[in-house]
Amino acid sequence: MVRPAKLTKRDQKFIIRKFVKNPPLSALTVYGEFNEKFSTSISPETVQRVLRAVGLNGRSARGKFFVSAKNRMLRLSFAKSMLNKLETYWNNVLFADESKFNIFGSDGRIMVWRRRNEELNPKNLVGTVKYGGGSVLVCGCMSATD
Repeated sequence: MVRPAKLTKRDQKFIIRKFVKNPPLSALTVYGEFNEKFSTSISPETVQRVLRAVGLNGRSARGKFFVSAKNRMLRLSFAKSMLNKLETYWNNVLFADESKFNIFGSDGRIMVWRRRNEELNPKNLVGTVKYGGGSVLVCGCMSATD
């Protein structure tokens, strides 16, 4: 004999919609809001169970530097202008990059509820800044010629 479901499809959609709109929400927050709005009382584990049933899992949010809309457009126009450059042009270019490594662990971890392969969705990202203490900056470069 199977126990009848405590949540209706409408209740489940309410929970799912909350996390799709705002992935960093915690199950405790939605559980509290659900219990205030509806006559059925549930536990935080019920919220997590509903999310896992539709493929949403708790994952650590990826960090990504903030780029404004204006700078995105400028970057795209620059990339398009470089498409038709001759090979001789690239022989005179030096590509350089740098990476920051924290000495004292990570800058913290933010969890989000997301589906598989949605890690780069802007809702699932956490903005980061360069001004954290205790880090090492490593620089490197490469060119088309020796």
